[in-house]
Amino acid sequence: MKKLSKIKSGFFSRQLGIAKLALKTGSSLYKNRDMGIKDQLKNSIEKYATDIADELNVMKGSFMKAGQMLSLLGGSFLPEEAHKILKSLENKSSFLEWEQIKKQIPKEWLEQLSIETEPLAAASLGQVHLFKDQGQDFAMKIQYRGVRKAIKNDVKALKLFMNALNLLPKEIDLNAVYKEIEEMLTEETDYLHEVRNTEKFEKQLIPFPIFKVPKINHQYSNEDIITTEYLEGHSLHDLDSLGLSQEQRNDLGREFMRLLFLELFVFEEIQTDAHFGNYLLITEPELKWGLLDFGATKVPSKEFIAHYQQLIILLSKKDRDGFIEKLKDMGYISRDKPSDLDLFWEYANIIGAPFYEEVYDWGKTDLSIQIYEFIPKIIKSISVGNPPSDSVFIDRKIAGVYFILQKLKANFDVNKLLNEVISYKNQEQAK
Repeated sequence: MKKLSKIKSGFFSRQLGIAKLALKTGSSLYKNRDMGIKDQLKNSIEKYATDIADELNVMKGSFMKAGQMLSLLGGSFLPEEAHKILKSLENKSSFLEWEQIKKQIPKEWLEQLSIETEPLAAASLGQVHLFKDQGQDFAMKIQYRGVRKAIKNDVKALKLFMNALNLLPKEIDLNAVYKEIEEMLTEETDYLHEVRNTEKFEKQLIPFPIFKVPKINHQYSNEDIITTEYLEGHSLHDLDSLGLSQEQRNDLGREFMRLLFLELFVFEEIQTDAHFGNYLLITEPELKWGLLDFGATKVPSKEFIAHYQQLIILLSKKDRDGFIEKLKDMGYISRDKPSDLDLFWEYANIIGAPFYEEVYDWGKTDLSIQIYEFIPKIIKSISVGNPPSDSVFIDRKIAGVYFILQKLKANFDVNKLLNEVISYKNQEQAK
């Protein structure tokens, strides 16, 4: 990891960095606008991958998160060299030197604890340092100074950046979405909020011991610092070197998908940030998922989550008419303007493909590529309504889960799993 003496946190310095990225990538995308989305992204992002990674690395905050998402979703089709650069944003990003980051830690804690000055990991909003207390290892996540104050301006800059790229249809009103992003990032920087989310998920997942949620150390947690027990495990980047059997991969994949269905159908609360850095594979004494970060947790409205549950069920049953009608109800598709609904149903069937086979082989899928290839067609052929802002974060979660399952190369019956979770929900409600 590269050491930083400071973070680019000033409004003008951040705006200038974003403007440079927009000018470079936007110009490249415009020149290649007649290509498919895969080739557009490949040509523009590959060319400027190093610039994008370097600029996001020193800004941190919401734009660092954008880089993480790009690494996650672009990994299926970006050239290996470009993907490696972007992937470095997840677990090996630049970190702030100890003399700067320790200013966020209360003086009395520094006097009581011997905290390792080299971080274990660095992310978009903060970095993690280890320490021992009474013989036990703990992980202390320390938020970067000024990140919370920069959110509002970062979201404004995000609007400018997206406008400069000119990739979205003009009829889509994203104001509600940008507001939702701002609110979510603000919540994510409140570590006491994350403490409550972590403990809530730990309790809800007691019946599912394959998931390990680290216990909170309240003594050394506040709104800028969250301390948990340290979980020993492997990064998802190490998957291929762990020697997992196909059966183990299947078990891990099935349970990872179960977690998504539990969040959507039972908990009705979704951890929306499904990137590699938020999960561990614990191999000893038994195989488990380590769940590390509950800052980006979303509780959608009851109305929205009920609609979304029905949307998934309708898609799993290949109910075209019901699915299209539900999309209109939710505002995804306009009722007043014509759309190529056959094309959209074709697109939906790509997303729903895992439900349509008795055992779906995630390792052989190219869903990510197919989905991105369809985007230009959808933009040209569908009259979008006013999609609910909650959908942005849940759609992001599903995309992340799909990508992780693809990398895991798991095989399992998705439809059977969905029915198991719905049955579990009915049993819980009957108690």
